[in-house]
Amino acid sequence: MVETRIAARYARALFSLAYDRGLDEEVRKDLAAVQSLRDNSLEFRAMLSSPAMASTAKIRLLGEVLSGLVNDLTIEFLDLLVGRRREAYLDPVVRLYDQLLKEKRGIVEAKIVTARPISEAMIEEITAHLAQSTHSDIVLSLEIREELIGGLILQVEDQQLDASILRQLKTVRKELSESKY
Repeated sequence: MVETRIAARYARALFSLAYDRGLDEEVRKDLAAVQSLRDNSLEFRAMLSSPAMASTAKIRLLGEVLSGLVNDLTIEFLDLLVGRRREAYLDPVVRLYDQLLKEKRGIVEAKIVTARPISEAMIEEITAHLAQSTHSDIVLSLEIREELIGGLILQVEDQQLDASILRQLKTVRKELSESKY
């Protein structure tokens, strides 16, 4: 809970600065690149997470590694994060920054989980219906999970509609097991 509040403060501050300067999308890409670098480079990850390395040394190395690759605002932000020993909050800051950017742009993420692939026409129909009901642009992802047997699960932000055959079978099983007859 405290971690979320800390990360939210940093994400809001960065987003506000980036948005005011017209760099919101560029900073989003920079943060994704930094995460990718951390995930794919053992040395970079070790440097960021090392409690033994002084913040000033980390800041100097960040400047050397990222200079010319990312925007100055991104480097300044990372310097602040590292200088305050908050580098462990990078992932939640990036996630919350993305969320703020999507909210500002009126984008809503949705996910459809089905047992089998569905047609493009069905995808377009669901997307159009969601866009109309949420008054937002929809970014739709698809997932196939055969264990659902049939039907679908629709997730829109923090809401979920489970209309799968698997859930219906589980409900019937539970009702039968609780039945007195």
